[in-house]
Amino acid sequence: INQRLALALPLRNLSLAEEAGYAELLAPCAACFSRLSYAHKRVQEEPALADEISQIIQRPYQGTVKVTNLLEFIHNHCLGIIRKRLVRPLSGLRLAPYYGCLLLRPPQVARFDDPEEPTTMEEIIAAVGAVAVDWPHKIECCGGGFSMSHTDAVLRLSGAVLEDARANRADALVTACPMCHSNLDMRQRQIEAKRGEKFGLPILFISEVVGAALGLKPEGLGLKRHFVPALEVLG
Repeated sequence: INQRLALALPLRNLSLAEEAGYAELLAPCAACFSRLSYAHKRVQEEPALADEISQIIQRPYQGTVKVTNLLEFIHNHCLGIIRKRLVRPLSGLRLAPYYGCLLLRPPQVARFDDPEEPTTMEEIIAAVGAVAVDWPHKIECCGGGFSMSHTDAVLRLSGAVLEDARANRADALVTACPMCHSNLDMRQRQIEAKRGEKFGLPILFISEVVGAALGLKPEGLGLKRHFVPALEVLG
């Protein structure tokens, strides 16, 4: 692994955003948020490293851009708007908020919510009128990073997440990490075959939940493209 390249690539994007005059960069991908935040932190703490990376990417980076994830953005800028413009409250729907790992850990990098007891997604779920399920696995890893190299580990970890969500009577699981969403939705049939049990648990992205509550139609939200049918809960 080339550690310098792993820093140079995200820092180039931050440098471009800084040059364009942006004070904040929104990263809807949790893995992107994690890498951008880590790279920003490293060069802020190590001026010599910052100079070295600037030479590699042939661009300066002054460290003025704040990296924000989707949950943080919705919570900080959109909660009031959501409450005012609610068209279809998701009343009675039990949604399990699933943070996974990259949005919260390591905490000194993510600097977002409490890494052990986060509440941001619960507040968004409450704003759309649904019930946020309190469950132990909401911050556990789904194994998404091992999707190609260690599939058995993915099936085991994701299976535990699905089992806990079902045990706590969730109607659907909600995530803000595209990798988690893909893993739990696309691989759910594999997980069921491996464990010999049926889950059939819809996996929703947080933007789909907010969009449905604001009155967007299922086709506009892409709900028909899910591997596990999601129309029954948001259609």
